[in-house]
Amino acid sequence: DKQLEVIEKCLGRLDGLGHFISDILSVQSMERGTLHKKLRPISIYTLIKRIIGYHEDQIQVKSQQFVCHIPEDLPVMNLAPERISQVFDNLISNAIKYTPEKGTIKLDAEVKENSILFTVEDSGIGVSEKELPHLFDDFFRTKEAKAGYEGTGLGLSVVARIVKIHHGKVWATSTLGEGTTFHVELPFLEPEDLIEEE
Repeated sequence: DKQLEVIEKCLGRLDGLGHFISDILSVQSMERGTLHKKLRPISIYTLIKRIIGYHEDQIQVKSQQFVCHIPEDLPVMNLAPERISQVFDNLISNAIKYTPEKGTIKLDAEVKENSILFTVEDSGIGVSEKELPHLFDDFFRTKEAKAGYEGTGLGLSVVARIVKIHHGKVWATSTLGEGTTFHVELPFLEPEDLIEEE
């Protein structure tokens, strides 16, 4: 049992290092302008549902309630699917991590005139008013996050970069001790809107 406990801790550490390396490489690629991918028409509904499926085990372990209100008939969008997958994977995994057992996570989507607005809301530790403006800074972690959770402080800055590449907007609203809501607005793009860089 002790050996199994040590192995599980090692696997957790390796998983954390894997995410850190992935985030570093993503940041470097975007700074070099080499992360731009050709836009492809994709079903954003299918993409998000697949990502939720990746995290089902974690949700069950923590006995959390995951409420998803995303219409199946969302318009097909021209997006870079690998990068947009990173955005929602990060936001969903963060919501699960920072929400306590038996907490609630909500994911919604609203179609606007020229965009779709997604919200990921958790009932977790929240962010103070003072720290909220720095949430998307490189390597920034809140005092509460550093005290009880592992992380690199790069995930949200990667999210912000990817959304910016897609000419979208991302922001957060939060109350310390009550939870955080992330808002991601992605415009409908044509293939020529996202310029490939050499």
